[in-house]
Amino acid sequence: MIYIYPTETAYALGCDATNNQAVDRIFAIKNRPKRQTLPLIMADIDMVKRYAHINKEAEKLIKEYWPGPLTLILDAKQSDLAEGVIAPDNSIAVRISNHPAATQLSQTIGKPFVSTSANASGNDTCYDVSRIKEQIDTTDIHMIDVGPLPKNIPSTIADIRKKLKVIRYGSVQIRPPKKIIAD
Repeated sequence: MIYIYPTETAYALGCDATNNQAVDRIFAIKNRPKRQTLPLIMADIDMVKRYAHINKEAEKLIKEYWPGPLTLILDAKQSDLAEGVIAPDNSIAVRISNHPAATQLSQTIGKPFVSTSANASGNDTCYDVSRIKEQIDTTDIHMIDVGPLPKNIPSTIADIRKKLKVIRYGSVQIRPPKKIIAD
């Protein structure tokens, strides 16, 4: 089953991240090539640990910012995740959302849940279900409509597999460590 659901940043389009057919359908709806992987919402830190390796830097950021709008890129563990969720470099992008609907979807199925913006690729982000219906065919998509969402900026994305590298700045303002230059 495919869902449109609210997150702390905007409405998302998602499904069980282990269901190849559903994940394929999301790639088709978004008109997105599989080399552009899909981020995941996870229910809790135990789920993250089942699917990804967590280093000390990740643990520090997790304790400070999760649940919330911080997406971390971590090394994936062997798993049953669908094709297109794990990047060719064996990384996955994960977040524990602070929106109860997003977290509950992952908790209910007991697996990671795909989370990509619910707009047609190249169009503005949707903060209202009526705008989503203007952009994509929502036939056979279950919608969790909580009304218009505040227009929040997207999640911050940080790759922390080797060293902290911020890929996209959003509402979480983390900074990579400053380099110390020896004289």
